Amino acid sequence: MSTVNPYASPHATPDAAPPAALGQVEGLWSDGPWLVVRRGAKLPDVCVKTNEVAIRRLRHDFARGWSLGIPLSEQVSRRRLRIPLSVYAMVVIFVAALIGGTVGLNFLDRGSDHDSGPWMAAWFIALAALVVAAVVIGWRAVRVLRMVKTEGDYLWLSGVNPSYLAALPPWPPQDGPRSVPPAPIQHRSDL
Repeated sequence: MSTVNPYASPHATPDAAPPAALGQVEGLWSDGPWLVVRRGAKLPDVCVKTNEVAIRRLRHDFARGWSLGIPLSEQVSRRRLRIPLSVYAMVVIFVAALIGGTVGLNFLDRGSDHDSGPWMAAWFIALAALVVAAVVIGWRAVRVLRMVKTEGDYLWLSGVNPSYLAALPPWPPQDGPRSVPPAPIQHRSDL
């Protein structure tokens, strides 16, 4: 008789690479705070954010020709689902407050001598700023990795767990090109 419970919840696959085995993966290096990936390399089943066994992969296109399956743990997967729902709820609440406040101020303005125009403008600007802030914060919080640069067949990524990077061999590989630090990003104010 089989001891496998068909009603049990699924578990992580036992053949997933333990974090200590990261250094044995082909095409991955650490270059200081960045993960360097060679084109065609596959990230192991270890979450890049928590360094735990991954339960799913997020397909992400970083640049033309650069698409990776990013392994994520259960904790990171849940957070990626929870944050957008929170942002949507905040946007709905702010829009409802904007409409309610505008209607309320307009209603109060009908029988009075004072002008509520400045209050309505301030109310609209404050709530519009909150909506924009919620969307930007949600977009930044959901992002898992950020592309730093590409150079030939190599891609540099930031946002990786330091213990994940510590288990990888250092860049540059003995048979590959030398490391070139990324150029600083120029902002409009620097131009």
